[in-house]
Amino acid sequence: MSYGFDGPVNVNLDVGGASVVLTKERVYTAKQGDSWRIPAGFRTDFATIPTVLSWAIAKLGLWTLAAIVHDLLCEGLNKWHRAVQEVIAGTHDGFVWDDARENVIQIRLADGTLVDRPTASAVDADQLFLRIARDHGADPVSAEILYVGVRLGALANPARRAGWPRTAPRVVGSGLLLLIPLFIPTVLAVVGRGLLALARIVVRLIRR
Repeated sequence: MSYGFDGPVNVNLDVGGASVVLTKERVYTAKQGDSWRIPAGFRTDFATIPTVLSWAIAKLGLWTLAAIVHDLLCEGLNKWHRAVQEVIAGTHDGFVWDDARENVIQIRLADGTLVDRPTASAVDADQLFLRIARDHGADPVSAEILYVGVRLGALANPARRAGWPRTAPRVVGSGLLLLIPLFIPTVLAVVGRGLLALARIVVRLIRR
């Protein structure tokens, strides 16, 4: 079965250059048959890589398509979390139920906006990120670094924190193992960045 996007993913650089915007709607189909529609105008920053780890993992790579799908799923989780908070605060307009009236499938906000229930939990979204990255040829070590990164990001985000304890053993175990090859080069990278920052300050002072 073919997998991937249904055509070229064309983007425009966003104002400020921190992210890009899709110029045309695309559908991503995974190896297992799942599919997601990414609308035109969707904004993504691809893989979010801490600066000090950019020597080990590039922002763009065999995981780029996985990052776009992951950003879509995370956006859905963030929107749903904000809508639920509005429900709690009493500023929502109403629920939209499924035909059997067993599950809420949307939340209608006070301004009439409908927020869809996420198609994947935070745990599943991060697992999909890992799976799609591997499907497109990312090596196991790079994929695991990325997975640990998104799981740690989920811990810091209330919209994605649910279910975190289930993945904690793997995240902690992989994180400790990855420290062996990553720690010393990362410390050197931090020191190097500090020296560069100092050099820039000195140059600015000299040129005054």
